[in-house]
Amino acid sequence: MSGESGMPVIQETARRICGAAGYRLEDVGGLVFSDRVPRLDSPTHLDGLREWIMDDELEVVAVDPAYLALPGADAGNLFLQGEMLSRVNELAVEMGVTFILVHHTRKRREGYAGDFDPVELSEIAWSGFQEWARQWLLIGRREPYAPGTGTHRLWLTAGGSVGHSSLWALDIEEGLYPDRCWDVRCLHPDEAYAEDADRTRARDEKTSQLRDRKRLDDDVARLVDAAMRYPGGETATRLRDASGLQDARFKKALAEAIDAGHVESCEVKKTNRRAPYEGYKPVAQ
Repeated sequence: MSGESGMPVIQETARRICGAAGYRLEDVGGLVFSDRVPRLDSPTHLDGLREWIMDDELEVVAVDPAYLALPGADAGNLFLQGEMLSRVNELAVEMGVTFILVHHTRKRREGYAGDFDPVELSEIAWSGFQEWARQWLLIGRREPYAPGTGTHRLWLTAGGSVGHSSLWALDIEEGLYPDRCWDVRCLHPDEAYAEDADRTRARDEKTSQLRDRKRLDDDVARLVDAAMRYPGGETATRLRDASGLQDARFKKALAEAIDAGHVESCEVKKTNRRAPYEGYKPVAQ
């Protein structure tokens, strides 16, 4: 029961997941979707949910998200929240179903050093949920989502009050429209840390290269602009001073400008010297 995305998105996602597992959605029995969620504080809605479970012989019920299934006016009241959540327990025990309630975590403060650390149970939003949950799957990003990739790199923390717990890295590749997919990798944290470190180094190197390339392009533009002031040509020293570039950056920019065909070598005659100086002038475009 999903109240956020709408039936077309639910079906499209389900088809991708089934396809990745080697099934067709229409061939999967006992699977029922609803694009509406029940109000778990309403006896009428709970009776309707009870009837639905019996009629379709459901064994697992997932409700997403919790904030649409509960009133939220007293989200900070542990006693009221506990009372409402206890009704879910009673229904699950009565009907013999596993009840999954999908809920959000609190937003971490901006710039927090642990923004992409594994999520902890204490980060579940609203009162009562941390105490109510008997088993949990906590999902959070381990690095920012990069728009245009369709790749989600996540942490998955599993645990329960019986004492079981584990931490996994989860990579989900969804692709981009119209070539959407569903490809999931589950990694040991050590593998993920190593892969993430390699990817960060590669990304930093690419960022550095792009930054150096942009700076060189800007320097070439400054040099060419300076050369345009001397259409007949000027010495490298005068062009360097006119462009305002330091010596090392000027030399790189000059070599790049010559290779790109923006400036060319020439002779520069000065009144204080009989022999011409070596110089450079802009190439006529």
